[in-house]
Amino acid sequence: MASNKIVTSKLLASISKGGQQLELRAATATSFWTRPEVGIEALTPGLIKAVESSDKSLPAETAKFFARPREADHASQNDPKDHYTVVLQDKNGNYIRTEHFEKNAVAYYNTIAIGGHKNIDDQPDAFVYMPGDNYFEREGSSTVCVNFASGVKFSSNNESNAQSQGLGTVVGSADNTFGDWKVFKDDGRFLVVNGDGLTCNVMYSVN
Repeated sequence: MASNKIVTSKLLASISKGGQQLELRAATATSFWTRPEVGIEALTPGLIKAVESSDKSLPAETAKFFARPREADHASQNDPKDHYTVVLQDKNGNYIRTEHFEKNAVAYYNTIAIGGHKNIDDQPDAFVYMPGDNYFEREGSSTVCVNFASGVKFSSNNESNAQSQGLGTVVGSADNTFGDWKVFKDDGRFLVVNGDGLTCNVMYSVN
């Protein structure tokens, strides 16, 4: 069976990562299909941030990332967390491997109860992308600091087994400009898909 090769693509950005200069591209046609460029603009900001903030080590020969609009932005049955799927190529266009880059960020709501409800599609009061590829990396490590655009700095330190605790259990401590807080395990319920296509779920609440 013939392989599905990328025929045309659109340059989304040129980025520097780990000392490597990389082209980030979206495939618009392959040997099997052609897609209009509709959707690429919506895909671009989140994909760039996901790649730049990821702490994955890439093969030294990597020169290009290729993503497919729409299909690149998904959650799979084997990996339910939202991610972007991209193909790595060297400078000559040779396939290296396929990678997943997680959509990883912190969304802040100023009024929400533990296990309570916030209207679906209500956008967060503040939002910031985080480095790393998995929110579990936020547990059991050094204090995580989040700097929001408003100038507010939020810091938290959660237990290594925080995600296995029961709903409403105190699993860590936090502080921001306004005071010190306890961190409670929440239920992971879905709230919203933000403008970059990031699915927001309530993992923790503070009080």
